[in-house]
Amino acid sequence: MKSLYFLIAFIAGCASSFQGLFNGYWQQRLDLKTVLLVNATVVMVGAVIYYLIMVAREGNKSGYDSMTPAIIVGGLCGLVIIAAMALVFPKIGPLNAITLFVAGQIAAALFITYFGILGSMGSLEPTKIIGAFVTLVGVYLVLR
Repeated sequence: MKSLYFLIAFIAGCASSFQGLFNGYWQQRLDLKTVLLVNATVVMVGAVIYYLIMVAREGNKSGYDSMTPAIIVGGLCGLVIIAAMALVFPKIGPLNAITLFVAGQIAAALFITYFGILGSMGSLEPTKIIGAFVTLVGVYLVLR
């Protein structure tokens, strides 16, 4: 089952590259506000369809009463990702954009894991720290 999760994460990485490519392409031909609106619409429609399917299957177990304003942080992060990648893909190229994107993910993941933010699991064994460092050296080599 773990390999399925690895595959899903890999596919998400591929999707982020194609998302940046297409959003950057359309951002140059139209504008960023249109690209963001179209992306938000697609995500909203998909989320509503998923929500309705799950409610039909499982009933409404939402837990709205325990929700705080912090729930919007994920959406704000998504907005930053979509807007930033649409802007930088055409300017610095896909390889540089995704390389820096991955470097940011690694730095954030190390920070999140180290501090256990929101109960995130994982530990920072020396091999993981060395692996992250080697990856960041690779980032440097790609960007030179």
